[in-house]
Amino acid sequence: PPRSTLFPYTTLFRSIAVVLASTLISTRLSAGSATRTTDADDELLDRLVAGNDRSVEKLLGLTGGARPMPYYRYLSGSVANLSAAYCHPKSAFFKSGQILPVFEAAIKKLTALQYADGTLDSGGNRHSAPDTAFLLESLCSAAFILQEHDFAELADVKKQLEQFLRKAGEGLRTGGVHTPNHRWVVCAMLAKLYSLYKDQKYLDRIEQWLAEGVYIDADGQYPERSRNYAVVENNSLITLGHLLQRPDLLDMARKNLQATYYYMEDDGELVTLDSRRQDQYQPISITSFYRAYRYMAIHSNDGFLAAVARKIETLANFTESVVSRALPSFMERPLLAQKLPQATALPSAYNKHFSTSALVRIKNGDRSASIYGGSDKPMVIASGRSCIPTFFTFRKASVEIGRAHD
Repeated sequence: PPRSTLFPYTTLFRSIAVVLASTLISTRLSAGSATRTTDADDELLDRLVAGNDRSVEKLLGLTGGARPMPYYRYLSGSVANLSAAYCHPKSAFFKSGQILPVFEAAIKKLTALQYADGTLDSGGNRHSAPDTAFLLESLCSAAFILQEHDFAELADVKKQLEQFLRKAGEGLRTGGVHTPNHRWVVCAMLAKLYSLYKDQKYLDRIEQWLAEGVYIDADGQYPERSRNYAVVENNSLITLGHLLQRPDLLDMARKNLQATYYYMEDDGELVTLDSRRQDQYQPISITSFYRAYRYMAIHSNDGFLAAVARKIETLANFTESVVSRALPSFMERPLLAQKLPQATALPSAYNKHFSTSALVRIKNGDRSASIYGGSDKPMVIASGRSCIPTFFTFRKASVEIGRAHD
Protein backbone atom coordinates (compact mmCIF):
# COMPACT_ATOMS: atom_id res chain seq x y z
CA PRO A 1 0.00 0.00 0.00
CA PRO A 2 1.14 3.61 -0.49
CA ARG A 3 3.10 5.01 2.42
CA SER A 4 0.42 7.60 3.07
CA THR A 5 -1.95 4.86 4.25
CA LEU A 6 0.56 3.62 6.82
CA PHE A 7 2.09 6.85 8.14
CA PRO A 8 0.47 8.55 11.15
CA TYR A 9 0.40 12.07 9.79
CA THR A 10 -2.73 11.99 7.71
CA THR A 11 -4.78 15.16 7.91
CA LEU A 12 -6.68 13.84 10.92
CA PHE A 13 -3.58 12.68 12.74
CA ARG A 14 -1.75 15.92 11.96
CA SER A 15 -4.55 17.97 13.43
CA ILE A 16 -4.62 15.89 16.60
CA ALA A 17 -0.86 16.00 16.94
CA VAL A 18 -0.67 19.77 16.52
CA VAL A 19 -3.32 20.38 19.19
CA LEU A 20 -1.65 18.05 21.66
CA ALA A 21 1.90 19.02 20.91
CA SER A 22 1.11 22.69 21.53
CA THR A 23 0.52 21.88 25.21
CA LEU A 24 3.26 19.33 25.72
CA ILE A 25 7.02 19.68 26.10
CA SER A 26 9.59 17.81 24.10
CA THR A 27 12.79 16.38 25.50
CA ARG A 28 15.50 13.97 24.38
CA LEU A 29 16.86 10.81 25.86
CA SER A 30 20.20 11.10 27.63
CA ALA A 31 21.81 8.31 29.61
CA GLY A 32 23.98 10.81 31.44
CA SER A 33 26.93 9.91 33.59
CA ALA A 34 26.76 7.53 36.51
CA THR A 35 28.98 6.36 39.30
CA ARG A 36 29.73 2.64 39.24
CA THR A 37 29.65 0.61 42.45
CA THR A 38 30.39 -3.04 43.15
CA ASP A 39 28.71 -3.02 46.56
CA ALA A 40 25.90 -5.48 47.08
CA ASP A 41 22.38 -4.13 47.33
CA ASP A 42 21.71 -5.79 50.68
CA GLU A 43 18.33 -4.16 51.19
CA LEU A 44 16.99 -5.51 47.91
CA LEU A 45 18.56 -8.93 48.49
CA ASP A 46 16.86 -9.18 51.89
CA ARG A 47 13.53 -8.40 50.19
CA LEU A 48 14.19 -11.06 47.56
CA VAL A 49 15.02 -13.70 50.17
CA ALA A 50 11.82 -12.89 52.08
CA GLY A 51 9.79 -12.90 48.88
CA ASN A 52 11.26 -16.22 47.82
CA ASP A 53 10.44 -17.68 51.24
CA ARG A 54 6.82 -16.61 50.82
CA SER A 55 6.72 -18.33 47.43
CA VAL A 56 8.14 -21.51 48.96
CA GLU A 57 5.57 -21.39 51.76
CA LYS A 58 2.81 -21.30 49.15
CA LEU A 59 4.42 -24.15 47.26
CA LEU A 60 4.70 -26.30 50.36
CA GLY A 61 1.02 -25.63 50.99
CA LEU A 62 0.13 -26.78 47.49
CA THR A 63 2.12 -29.99 47.62
CA GLY A 64 1.11 -30.83 51.17
CA GLY A 65 -2.60 -30.62 50.50
CA ALA A 66 -5.05 -32.23 48.13
CA ARG A 67 -4.39 -29.85 45.24
CA PRO A 68 -2.12 -31.03 42.41
CA MET A 69 1.42 -29.78 42.11
CA PRO A 70 1.94 -26.70 39.90
CA TYR A 71 2.27 -27.49 36.23
CA TYR A 72 4.80 -26.76 33.50
CA ARG A 73 6.36 -23.28 33.68
CA TYR A 74 5.20 -22.63 37.22
CA LEU A 75 6.60 -26.00 38.21
CA SER A 76 10.02 -25.15 36.79
CA GLY A 77 9.94 -21.81 38.59
CA SER A 78 9.14 -23.67 41.80
CA VAL A 79 12.28 -25.78 41.41
CA ALA A 80 14.30 -22.57 41.19
CA ASN A 81 12.57 -21.10 44.25
CA LEU A 82 13.26 -24.28 46.21
CA SER A 83 16.93 -24.30 45.19
CA ALA A 84 17.40 -20.70 46.26
CA ALA A 85 15.61 -21.22 49.58
CA TYR A 86 17.60 -24.33 50.46
CA CYS A 87 20.96 -22.79 49.55
CA HIS A 88 20.67 -19.16 50.66
CA PRO A 89 21.96 -18.79 54.24
CA LYS A 90 19.48 -16.00 55.04
CA SER A 91 16.46 -18.05 53.99
CA ALA A 92 14.12 -19.42 56.63
CA PHE A 93 14.34 -22.69 54.65
CA PHE A 94 18.15 -22.87 54.53
CA LYS A 95 19.01 -26.59 54.47
CA SER A 96 15.46 -27.33 55.61
CA GLY A 97 14.25 -30.91 55.62
CA GLN A 98 10.93 -29.68 54.24
CA ILE A 99 12.50 -28.79 50.91
CA LEU A 100 14.11 -31.97 49.62
CA PRO A 101 10.97 -34.18 49.30
CA VAL A 102 9.14 -31.42 47.40
CA PHE A 103 12.23 -30.79 45.28
CA GLU A 104 12.47 -34.45 44.32
CA ALA A 105 8.75 -34.66 43.58
CA ALA A 106 8.92 -31.63 41.29
CA ILE A 107 11.82 -33.04 39.26
CA LYS A 108 10.09 -36.42 38.97
CA LYS A 109 6.97 -34.65 37.69
CA LEU A 110 8.98 -32.81 35.06
CA THR A 111 10.73 -36.01 34.05
CA ALA A 112 7.37 -37.74 33.64
CA LEU A 113 6.26 -34.95 31.30
CA GLN A 114 9.41 -35.18 29.16
CA TYR A 115 9.40 -37.03 25.84
CA ALA A 116 12.20 -39.30 24.65
CA ASP A 117 13.48 -36.49 22.41
CA GLY A 118 13.93 -34.28 25.47
CA THR A 119 11.04 -31.89 24.78
CA LEU A 120 7.77 -31.24 26.60
CA ASP A 121 4.33 -30.09 25.52
CA SER A 122 2.76 -26.72 26.26
CA GLY A 123 -0.91 -26.36 25.47
CA GLY A 124 -1.32 -27.08 21.77
CA ASN A 125 2.44 -27.02 21.15
CA ARG A 126 3.52 -30.66 21.09
CA HIS A 127 7.14 -31.80 21.41
CA SER A 128 7.98 -28.10 21.60
CA ALA A 129 11.64 -27.12 21.75
CA PRO A 130 10.96 -23.41 22.48
CA ASP A 131 8.43 -24.17 25.21
CA THR A 132 10.97 -26.54 26.72
CA ALA A 133 13.49 -23.69 26.58
CA PHE A 134 11.13 -21.48 28.58
CA LEU A 135 11.08 -24.16 31.28
CA LEU A 136 14.87 -24.34 31.30
CA GLU A 137 15.23 -20.64 32.10
CA SER A 138 14.32 -21.38 35.72
CA LEU A 139 15.71 -24.92 35.81
CA CYS A 140 19.16 -23.83 34.69
CA SER A 141 19.15 -21.20 37.42
CA ALA A 142 18.42 -24.00 39.87
CA ALA A 143 21.26 -26.09 38.45
CA PHE A 144 23.73 -23.18 38.77
CA ILE A 145 22.73 -22.66 42.39
CA LEU A 146 23.11 -26.35 43.21
CA GLN A 147 26.53 -26.46 41.54
CA GLU A 148 27.70 -23.62 43.75
CA HIS A 149 26.64 -25.41 46.94
CA ASP A 150 28.28 -28.76 47.51
CA PHE A 151 25.79 -30.18 50.00
CA ALA A 152 26.03 -33.97 50.12
CA GLU A 153 22.30 -34.38 50.66
CA LEU A 154 21.66 -32.67 47.30
CA ALA A 155 23.65 -35.22 45.29
CA ASP A 156 20.64 -37.23 44.09
CA VAL A 157 18.60 -34.15 43.25
CA LYS A 158 21.50 -32.64 41.30
CA LYS A 159 21.94 -35.88 39.35
CA GLN A 160 18.24 -36.09 38.47
CA LEU A 161 18.16 -32.46 37.39
CA GLU A 162 21.30 -32.86 35.27
CA GLN A 163 19.80 -35.88 33.50
CA PHE A 164 16.64 -33.91 32.74
CA LEU A 165 18.58 -30.88 31.49
CA ARG A 166 21.00 -32.82 29.28
CA LYS A 167 18.08 -34.66 27.68
CA ALA A 168 16.25 -31.36 27.18
CA GLY A 169 19.40 -29.90 25.67
CA GLU A 170 19.24 -32.45 22.87
CA GLY A 171 15.65 -31.44 22.22
CA LEU A 172 16.68 -27.80 21.98
CA ARG A 173 19.73 -28.56 19.86
CA THR A 174 17.83 -30.58 17.27
CA GLY A 175 14.36 -29.02 17.46
CA GLY A 176 12.79 -26.14 15.56
CA VAL A 177 10.94 -22.97 16.54
CA HIS A 178 7.52 -21.41 16.02
CA THR A 179 8.35 -17.69 15.83
CA PRO A 180 11.56 -15.70 15.19
CA ASN A 181 12.10 -14.78 18.83
CA HIS A 182 12.11 -18.46 19.81
CA ARG A 183 15.54 -18.79 18.20
CA TRP A 184 17.05 -16.59 20.87
CA VAL A 185 15.45 -18.21 23.90
CA VAL A 186 16.63 -21.59 22.56
CA CYS A 187 20.14 -20.16 22.06
CA ALA A 188 20.15 -18.60 25.52
CA MET A 189 19.28 -21.88 27.17
CA LEU A 190 21.87 -23.75 25.11
CA ALA A 191 24.40 -21.17 26.34
CA LYS A 192 23.36 -21.84 29.93
CA LEU A 193 23.65 -25.58 29.34
CA TYR A 194 27.12 -25.10 27.88
CA SER A 195 28.14 -23.13 30.96
CA LEU A 196 26.92 -25.99 33.11
CA TYR A 197 28.13 -29.02 31.14
CA LYS A 198 30.63 -27.76 28.53
CA ASP A 199 29.19 -29.69 25.58
CA GLN A 200 30.54 -28.18 22.34
CA LYS A 201 27.41 -29.26 20.43
CA TYR A 202 25.46 -26.56 22.26
CA LEU A 203 27.81 -23.83 21.03
CA ASP A 204 27.74 -25.18 17.49
CA ARG A 205 23.94 -24.93 17.37
CA ILE A 206 24.01 -21.42 18.85
CA GLU A 207 26.38 -20.26 16.10
CA GLN A 208 24.06 -21.71 13.45
CA TRP A 209 21.11 -19.73 14.78
CA LEU A 210 23.09 -16.51 15.32
CA ALA A 211 24.40 -16.74 11.76
CA GLU A 212 20.87 -15.91 10.61
CA GLY A 213 21.21 -12.50 12.26
CA VAL A 214 19.24 -10.75 14.96
CA TYR A 215 16.86 -8.16 13.55
CA ILE A 216 16.26 -4.89 15.35
CA ASP A 217 15.04 -1.77 13.56
CA ALA A 218 16.12 1.85 13.80
CA ASP A 219 13.53 2.48 16.52
CA GLY A 220 14.93 -0.31 18.69
CA GLN A 221 12.09 -2.73 17.98
CA TYR A 222 12.34 -6.45 17.24
CA PRO A 223 10.30 -7.93 14.34
CA GLU A 224 7.18 -8.54 16.43
CA ARG A 225 7.17 -4.96 17.82
CA SER A 226 5.73 -6.64 20.90
CA ARG A 227 6.54 -5.62 24.46
CA ASN A 228 5.68 -9.16 25.59
CA TYR A 229 8.04 -10.74 23.08
CA ALA A 230 10.70 -8.10 23.75
CA VAL A 231 10.95 -9.38 27.34
CA VAL A 232 11.98 -12.76 25.92
CA GLU A 233 14.36 -11.30 23.36
CA ASN A 234 16.08 -8.93 25.79
CA ASN A 235 16.56 -11.57 28.46
CA SER A 236 17.85 -14.02 25.85
CA LEU A 237 20.26 -11.57 24.23
CA ILE A 238 21.56 -10.49 27.64
CA THR A 239 22.17 -14.13 28.59
CA LEU A 240 23.98 -14.77 25.31
CA GLY A 241 25.98 -11.56 25.55
CA HIS A 242 26.90 -12.30 29.16
CA LEU A 243 27.90 -15.94 28.75
CA LEU A 244 29.46 -15.77 25.26
CA GLN A 245 31.13 -12.35 25.70
CA ARG A 246 29.14 -10.82 22.83
CA PRO A 247 28.79 -7.06 23.49
CA ASP A 248 26.96 -6.62 20.18
CA LEU A 249 24.04 -8.63 21.55
CA LEU A 250 24.01 -6.58 24.75
CA ASP A 251 23.90 -3.41 22.65
CA MET A 252 20.71 -4.61 20.96
CA ALA A 253 19.02 -5.25 24.27
CA ARG A 254 20.10 -1.83 25.52
CA LYS A 255 18.66 -0.15 22.42
CA ASN A 256 15.29 -1.83 22.97
CA LEU A 257 15.27 -0.94 26.66
CA GLN A 258 15.97 2.70 25.88
CA ALA A 259 13.00 2.77 23.48
CA THR A 260 10.70 0.89 25.85
CA TYR A 261 10.76 3.70 28.41
CA TYR A 262 8.80 5.89 26.01
CA TYR A 263 6.05 3.27 25.82
CA MET A 264 5.52 3.39 29.60
CA GLU A 265 2.60 5.04 31.34
CA ASP A 266 3.01 6.32 34.90
CA ASP A 267 1.55 3.12 36.41
CA GLY A 268 4.01 0.95 34.47
CA GLU A 269 1.60 -0.19 31.76
CA LEU A 270 3.24 -0.34 28.34
CA VAL A 271 1.59 0.96 25.19
CA THR A 272 1.17 -1.89 22.70
CA LEU A 273 -0.72 -0.29 19.82
CA ASP A 274 2.02 -1.16 17.33
CA SER A 275 2.49 -4.77 18.48
CA ARG A 276 2.13 -7.54 15.93
CA ARG A 277 1.31 -10.10 18.61
CA GLN A 278 -1.52 -10.71 21.06
CA ASP A 279 -0.42 -8.01 23.48
CA GLN A 280 -1.74 -5.35 21.08
CA TYR A 281 -5.02 -6.00 22.91
CA GLN A 282 -3.55 -6.92 26.30
CA PRO A 283 -0.88 -4.46 27.45
CA ILE A 284 1.70 -5.69 29.95
CA SER A 285 3.61 -4.04 32.77
CA ILE A 286 7.18 -2.86 32.52
CA THR A 287 7.95 -4.88 35.67
CA SER A 288 8.58 -7.81 33.31
CA PHE A 289 11.63 -5.90 32.06
CA TYR A 290 13.13 -5.30 35.51
CA ARG A 291 16.00 -7.81 35.39
CA ALA A 292 17.01 -6.58 31.93
CA TYR A 293 17.02 -2.93 33.00
CA ARG A 294 18.95 -3.75 36.16
CA TYR A 295 21.56 -5.89 34.41
CA MET A 296 22.20 -3.40 31.61
CA ALA A 297 22.26 -0.43 33.99
CA ILE A 298 24.97 -2.06 36.11
CA HIS A 299 26.88 -3.62 33.21
CA SER A 300 26.91 -0.40 31.16
CA ASN A 301 27.08 2.02 34.12
CA ASP A 302 23.99 3.66 32.63
CA GLY A 303 22.18 6.21 34.77
CA PHE A 304 19.12 6.34 32.51
CA LEU A 305 18.53 2.59 32.66
CA ALA A 306 19.18 2.70 36.40
CA ALA A 307 16.47 5.35 36.74
CA VAL A 308 13.98 3.15 34.90
CA ALA A 309 14.88 0.24 37.18
CA ARG A 310 14.29 2.48 40.21
CA LYS A 311 10.96 3.55 38.77
CA ILE A 312 9.93 -0.10 38.37
CA GLU A 313 10.80 -0.74 42.03
CA THR A 314 8.13 1.80 43.03
CA LEU A 315 5.30 0.18 41.05
CA ALA A 316 2.40 -1.52 42.81
CA ASN A 317 3.03 -4.94 41.25
CA PHE A 318 6.80 -5.01 41.85
CA THR A 319 6.54 -7.28 44.89
CA GLU A 320 4.30 -9.81 43.16
CA SER A 321 6.04 -9.75 39.78
CA VAL A 322 9.69 -9.45 40.84
CA VAL A 323 10.35 -9.84 44.56
CA SER A 324 8.52 -13.17 44.82
CA ARG A 325 10.48 -14.87 42.04
CA ALA A 326 13.78 -13.12 41.23
CA LEU A 327 16.13 -14.50 43.91
CA PRO A 328 17.30 -17.49 41.80
CA SER A 329 18.33 -15.13 38.98
CA PHE A 330 20.28 -12.94 41.41
CA MET A 331 22.05 -15.99 42.86
CA GLU A 332 22.87 -17.29 39.38
CA ARG A 333 24.14 -13.92 38.12
CA PRO A 334 25.79 -11.99 40.97
CA LEU A 335 26.11 -8.81 38.91
CA LEU A 336 22.36 -8.31 39.41
CA ALA A 337 22.93 -8.10 43.17
CA GLN A 338 25.25 -5.10 42.88
CA LYS A 339 23.89 -1.67 43.67
CA LEU A 340 22.56 0.30 40.74
CA PRO A 341 24.67 3.19 39.48
CA GLN A 342 23.50 6.69 40.26
CA ALA A 343 20.25 7.33 38.43
CA THR A 344 19.70 10.33 36.19
CA ALA A 345 16.38 12.17 36.00
CA LEU A 346 13.83 10.53 33.73
CA PRO A 347 12.19 12.81 31.16
CA SER A 348 8.63 13.59 32.20
CA ALA A 349 7.79 15.47 29.02
CA TYR A 350 8.60 14.42 25.46
CA ASN A 351 7.39 14.04 21.89
CA LYS A 352 8.79 10.78 20.55
CA HIS A 353 8.27 9.59 16.97
CA PHE A 354 8.93 5.90 16.21
CA SER A 355 9.06 6.18 12.44
CA THR A 356 9.31 2.50 11.50
CA SER A 357 6.32 1.67 13.66
CA ALA A 358 4.40 4.82 12.64
CA LEU A 359 3.78 5.60 16.30
CA VAL A 360 4.03 8.93 18.12
CA ARG A 361 4.20 9.10 21.91
CA ILE A 362 3.59 12.45 23.59
CA LYS A 363 3.79 13.09 27.32
CA ASN A 364 3.66 16.00 29.71
CA GLY A 365 3.44 15.17 33.41
CA ASP A 366 0.43 12.93 34.03
CA ARG A 367 -0.94 13.49 30.53
CA SER A 368 0.05 11.29 27.61
CA ALA A 369 -1.15 10.50 24.11
CA SER A 370 -0.41 7.88 21.47
CA ILE A 371 -1.00 8.44 17.76
CA TYR A 372 -0.70 5.35 15.59
CA GLY A 373 -0.98 4.72 11.86
CA GLY A 374 1.00 1.58 11.17
CA SER A 375 -1.50 -1.27 10.96
CA ASP A 376 -0.25 -4.13 8.73
CA LYS A 377 -3.09 -3.95 6.23
CA PRO A 378 -3.96 -4.94 3.62
CA MET A 379 -0.91 -7.26 3.51
CA VAL A 380 2.48 -7.64 5.14
CA ILE A 381 5.03 -10.40 5.66
CA ALA A 382 5.93 -10.33 9.33
CA SER A 383 5.83 -12.29 12.57
CA GLY A 384 2.17 -11.59 13.26
CA ARG A 385 0.06 -8.65 12.16
CA SER A 386 -0.68 -5.30 13.71
CA CYS A 387 -4.41 -4.96 13.10
CA ILE A 388 -5.78 -3.01 16.06
CA PRO A 389 -8.31 -0.36 14.92
CA THR A 390 -7.19 2.21 17.51
CA PHE A 391 -5.32 5.18 16.01
CA PHE A 392 -5.40 7.57 19.00
CA THR A 393 -5.43 7.33 22.78
CA PHE A 394 -5.27 9.98 25.47
CA ARG A 395 -4.52 9.38 29.11
CA LYS A 396 -4.56 11.54 32.22
CA ALA A 397 -3.30 9.70 35.28
CA SER A 398 -5.23 6.39 35.33
CA VAL A 399 -8.06 7.55 33.02
CA GLU A 400 -7.68 6.53 29.39
CA ILE A 401 -9.81 7.08 26.30
CA GLY A 402 -9.57 5.65 22.82
CA ARG A 403 -8.12 2.16 23.10
CA ALA A 404 -9.89 -0.88 21.68
CA HIS A 405 -9.90 -3.98 23.90
CA ASP A 406 -10.00 -7.66 22.99
